[in-house]
Amino acid sequence: MNETEQKHILLVEDESLTAQIEGRHLKSLGYTLTKVSSGEQAIQIVRTEDPPPDLILMDIFLGDGMDGTDAAEQILAIADIPIVFVSSHIEREIVERTERISSYGFVFKDAGFPVLEATIKMAFKLHEARSRYFDIFSHSINGLCVCKIIEDEGGEPSDFECVMANRAFQVHTGLFSASIEGKRLHQLFKGPEASLIWNAIWKALREPGPAPHELYYEPTGEWYAMQAFHLKNREFTLIIENTTDIKQSEETLHRKIGELERFHRLTVDRELEMIKLKREVNELCRELGREERYRIRGDTDAQP
Repeated sequence: MNETEQKHILLVEDESLTAQIEGRHLKSLGYTLTKVSSGEQAIQIVRTEDPPPDLILMDIFLGDGMDGTDAAEQILAIADIPIVFVSSHIEREIVERTERISSYGFVFKDAGFPVLEATIKMAFKLHEARSRYFDIFSHSINGLCVCKIIEDEGGEPSDFECVMANRAFQVHTGLFSASIEGKRLHQLFKGPEASLIWNAIWKALREPGPAPHELYYEPTGEWYAMQAFHLKNREFTLIIENTTDIKQSEETLHRKIGELERFHRLTVDRELEMIKLKREVNELCRELGREERYRIRGDTDAQP
């Protein structure tokens, strides 16, 4: 199976001649194609088609209706689809706006079909890699939170902001991702609690390694194991596990071992005392000319 087989592209282009030329070329590459001339039509297709298109080629200026960037924002709120922007305009502000919406590519219309073809292939590969990463992130049993370091005016770290968190993070911490994403540490926690968590996370960042750092959160009486590693653009991933049950089990184990050792010592002491008493009884029996009552063999004994 070649890499274009079964891939469905939605072409959003208001110029009919351009749409015909681009559509003919895309079909020659093996893609299936749907063509629309407005952002509103593109949004409707994404809402109603099941499955939705695999990729969208989006012209930016679409006549009197909604422009391509507005349509792209609404589409991405509905479905995770790679969008490649196509335009005859290459002004910096236009390119920067498309980058904020989607980072799968921007193609200048006069760049030629080889550039368009390469951009589409790269967009598919990038989307596949991101989907694989997101699946791992979402389904990990470890609590994962991607955070961003916030710096003060002097360039020194002053806060952390939660960018995204998986469901396991909610399970381990009790913090719902919807309530913490986009929030800073000092917005979620105040005073000593914020300082405690700040110091623990910062230590994990400064001292990365295979062994997790421990945090005891006194307000809830819970223990956490955490690790952190740097990403790029001042971002890092925080890995956290609620280890309260493990800690409690360890404490119970140590307590039971202590009780067993105390019981063992009492038992040994009692056995030694019994052996001593039996020897004294045997001694008295000998003094009275009688047969010894107990036969003692090392640590064992038996009545004759």
